[in-house]
Amino acid sequence: MTNDLTSRLERLRQWDEARPGLPGERWLAFGLGLFLVTRRPRHPLARAGSVLAGTALLARALSGRDGPIAALVGSNESLSSPGTDALDDFTTFSFTHLDRERTVYRKGNGPAVLVMHEVPGITVEVAHFARRVVDAGFTVFMPHLFGPVGVRTSPFNRIPELVKVCISREFRVLAENRSSPVADWLRGLARHIHEEMGGRGIGAVGMCVTGNFALTLTLDPWVLAPVMGHPSFPLPITPAKAAAVHVTPETFANARRRSAEDGLKVLGVRFHGDTLFCRAPRFETLRRELGDAFEGIELPARSAKRQPEPPHSVLTIGLVDRAGEPTHEAVERILAFLSERLR
Repeated sequence: MTNDLTSRLERLRQWDEARPGLPGERWLAFGLGLFLVTRRPRHPLARAGSVLAGTALLARALSGRDGPIAALVGSNESLSSPGTDALDDFTTFSFTHLDRERTVYRKGNGPAVLVMHEVPGITVEVAHFARRVVDAGFTVFMPHLFGPVGVRTSPFNRIPELVKVCISREFRVLAENRSSPVADWLRGLARHIHEEMGGRGIGAVGMCVTGNFALTLTLDPWVLAPVMGHPSFPLPITPAKAAAVHVTPETFANARRRSAEDGLKVLGVRFHGDTLFCRAPRFETLRRELGDAFEGIELPARSAKRQPEPPHSVLTIGLVDRAGEPTHEAVERILAFLSERLR
């Protein structure tokens, strides 16, 4: 049923882009979206739902074929690049662990890096980041955890997939001081990758809903280079959850032990101005718990690629991949970090 919902929304998006616009409809969508984003329902879940729905309407009003962002940023690569990616330069294999089978995309040569995608799935933007890792001399392993493959990120696919993740048994989106069940599956895949590839160990890059899993994977000694890309869980519906990290106390204790004994380092990236998912208190917690073992990169909000919603995804839709851009330099630092730890 959930796959059918995503398919219907994609067809709705295509129809919406093809039809003639109606007078004033974008202003109506903008006004309603602004109202939903700024209203403050008492219940935290109602507040989160209002923000998500408002963000979708603002995206609809401001982007697309005749929106002001498209007019002002006509040369923006997100508007001019192809809409899909077949990923036909990757090979695939099936991996089963804990009775759960998934497809894993693989490409490259060199030390292994496990790339865990964000919502809505293995998008054009996620694949671009994965190829940047490959081009730096690594072998990328990218499991398909949920959602579509090869599509461009949009509110029409991001929001329904986030809802599906929120109700999935494999994710615990509000959990503090513990991780999600899918992290155990990812630990099994990480072990399989290390056994196949050998070497010093592997890297692990998570982003958004998978951002915290990079730290959880350090429970196993073969994970040497964890990168937490704008980690979003637990969803920050209260101040306590905004500061919490989606890992167990044992994970923090183990990371501190490994830092003292083996020199483990953890890298994290986020945007200032990320008010929806990865707020500053979460990185403050990581610094407090991990001390010098945590390297946190926090970028100015204005450095993100222009989007209708607050900046969030440093490695994908917020990335301006040009020399001199802060987000480009953040990716370069991630690649250097992987090289330092794995070669």
